[in-house]
Amino acid sequence: MMSILLKDKVLFFDDACILCNKSIRLVHFIDIQKKIFFSPLQSPLGIEIQIKNNFKVLDSTVVYYRKGEFYTQSNAIIRCLSDTFWLLKPILVFLLVPSFIRNKIYNLVAKNRKRIFKGQTCGLPSESLRKQIIYSRY
Repeated sequence: MMSILLKDKVLFFDDACILCNKSIRLVHFIDIQKKIFFSPLQSPLGIEIQIKNNFKVLDSTVVYYRKGEFYTQSNAIIRCLSDTFWLLKPILVFLLVPSFIRNKIYNLVAKNRKRIFKGQTCGLPSESLRKQIIYSRY
């Protein structure tokens, strides 16, 4: 199971979060080469990486694995988006903003995500997205 992590980029997300599900659909859409895989934090793989890496992941946290490193919150979003398409590489400039500032914004959005998307549903992922999901319930 962990051998998948050694060679691929994986975005771990809260499967019960509408914002997270919409976000992975966006990442999947702009990742033209389909080099990023996805896994719910609640899946066996998601639980395993949390235990093996001693993460205390909240339901409002996204985790991105790439090149042997785990990134969370705003770092995860910036790194993941920069890996999707070469035109998005300039997004890395946001890493110059101190993480405590970036994560305050991240946490504000995360805290209000259920209120923002109240009453919306996710729907099933497309066939191409399902091929990129590792250890999901679909």
